[in-house]
Amino acid sequence: MAKESRLKSLIIKIESSKLESIKAQEYAAGYFDCLRDVMDEKISEFNKAMEIKYDSKVRLRVYEEILPTLKIIEETHLDAEQDAEHPSSRAKNFMDRVGI
Repeated sequence: MAKESRLKSLIIKIESSKLESIKAQEYAAGYFDCLRDVMDEKISEFNKAMEIKYDSKVRLRVYEEILPTLKIIEETHLDAEQDAEHPSSRAKNFMDRVGI
């Protein structure tokens, strides 16, 4: 029994290692395909991916910088609206003071 379980364990480890080797080969093949495309100046797909990555990064930075400012402006505007008296209310108050 002990030999059988060691044999099963060994088979599982070998199968796992085989799978990792296949993954490594595929990764290397993809990597070299990318390098070949760059060397052959066929980099339009690579350029698209880089544009998307960096465009998104720049947009995120802009959003992070603009949002706090917009929130402050919104809060200030809301506070100003609450503090401001409506013109008809001011007219009514004036009429009350004058006695009309």
